[in-house]
Amino acid sequence: RVVEEKNVWRARANNTNATVMMMMIDQQRGLLRSERRGGNEKRMATTRLNARLEGEDWSEVRSVPARNLHEAAETCVVVMGGGSFGTAMGALFARNGYKVVLLVRSDHVARDINENRRNSRFFPEFELPESLTASTDAEHVLSAADLLVHAVPVQSTREFFDENARFLKPSTPVLCTSKGLEVRELKLMCDLLPELLGKRRPIAYLSGPSFAREMMQQLPTAVVVASKDS
Repeated sequence: RVVEEKNVWRARANNTNATVMMMMIDQQRGLLRSERRGGNEKRMATTRLNARLEGEDWSEVRSVPARNLHEAAETCVVVMGGGSFGTAMGALFARNGYKVVLLVRSDHVARDINENRRNSRFFPEFELPESLTASTDAEHVLSAADLLVHAVPVQSTREFFDENARFLKPSTPVLCTSKGLEVRELKLMCDLLPELLGKRRPIAYLSGPSFAREMMQQLPTAVVVASKDS
């Protein structure tokens, strides 16, 4: 049954890819036809766009509220998983003023981070912020968290929460950065986490073209965070 369902998923993925390719081809053909007709249509479209922009009231655009650095320093962010992306997420939060704890499995990784300010396995060349520490004590760390960042691999998620979900406070929000399909039951993270943590827990999901090394290099990136909880 699992093999059959995997084949169904592969077929859907292939169909989706083919559909996207056809859309891209059709779009390119349309652009070529438009170019052959000359520049009149482009000039008309530009004129219409400028007219719309001139009529807009930009005073209504809301500004992004400034971060409260004192509040950030008092917020404990626990990143579950000390791999490449978990380390990068932890460093990102720490650079923005938050108190961060990486929950890792190995004592030697925790010592490396706490004493040498490095995660030598993944990023030996990058020094980690002082406000980022590491621990292997799941009960102590998870129970003290104000925000949980889930960076445990998808295939290990069920086992991780079977062991540690009891340490989480019921109201602590979770930001999930793990992506993929759980092979055991063919579930996405948006299906798996509510099953393991309860449907009343606030959960958000992060995705997008982000790479751990580029985040450590502080290069520009873009992500989307989706949640049913406002």
